[in-house]
Amino acid sequence: MPDLTQTPASVKPGSGAQRQTGVAGEAITAGGPVFKDAVSGSATNGQLLHSDANVATRAIVHGIALNSAALGQAVVYQTAGEIDLGATLVVGNLLIASANPGKIAPSADAIAGWRVIVLGVALAANRCKLHLWDTTATV
Repeated sequence: MPDLTQTPASVKPGSGAQRQTGVAGEAITAGGPVFKDAVSGSATNGQLLHSDANVATRAIVHGIALNSAALGQAVVYQTAGEIDLGATLVVGNLLIASANPGKIAPSADAIAGWRVIVLGVALAANRCKLHLWDTTATV
């Protein structure tokens, strides 16, 4: 099964949503997993970037972007609660960060080299319960 096909305009917070705000260190797409860069001295230190399960320095998730943003613009991201990911989900599927930057994949798609970062579980055809968990496991 490939990465989720998301419609950014359909991504929205749900019940119990907890949000934070940051600044985009690159173009961010709503619905994508993001992390706050903490590399001292980097041009994007403290800014939000798309997560990537296949790159050690980007295999981190702090939340899911609720809006799209260009470099330097504000990004609201969700850290907990229910979320409409703007995609068709299979109830019960465990969702993880993909090795494609800013994308989400079902856990069954993890391949060699991916860091397994659980994003949550699908509760309905359009709704996910976020539970961010870096398992520290690499496939």
